[in-house]
Amino acid sequence: GRSAVRRDTRNGCATFCTGKRWGYPGKFSMHVRGVDLWPAPFCSDLVEEVHHGWRLLCYPDRPRSLAELLDRAAARFPDREAVVTPSGRITWRELRVLAGRLAAGLHARHGIKPGDRVGVLLMNGLPFCLAVFACAAIGAVAVTLNTKLKSRELEYMLQNSGARVLLTSAALWPQVEPIRDGLPC
Repeated sequence: GRSAVRRDTRNGCATFCTGKRWGYPGKFSMHVRGVDLWPAPFCSDLVEEVHHGWRLLCYPDRPRSLAELLDRAAARFPDREAVVTPSGRITWRELRVLAGRLAAGLHARHGIKPGDRVGVLLMNGLPFCLAVFACAAIGAVAVTLNTKLKSRELEYMLQNSGARVLLTSAALWPQVEPIRDGLPC
């Protein structure tokens, strides 16, 4: 027979069903929570918390933000490589310092503050990582944009996202220049 997996997001369970049709509730159904499949050492510290009305199992000492995640990684592994690209490699310490500088510049030069939206039109790589971590350091929202979008699509997204600033590169500027005057950022 066929096997299928249906996810139930309410209780974090997956239902494994085997039978002639999808979701057959017969004797072949089995409910398994993801946590039940984890090794015991990974589960021993979990605590139940309520987020947005959902009861969730969480690690109590987890980073509460992306900025805290970067700070912890830089403190724990300062000299390990964080980002490796064809143009170079940087450590966690360097990533934290560079992201902090960009965050300071966004705040000082453009007045970006917690809750503001920052458009990010960058290819995958170090500049993208720096932009996302800088936004997290400020408490701003990184509005990541697909680099394959056409100018009119970018214009629509930027006009409707609430982005106050757009971070992009010289290589992607030809997509932005024709719509520059119609952008709020």
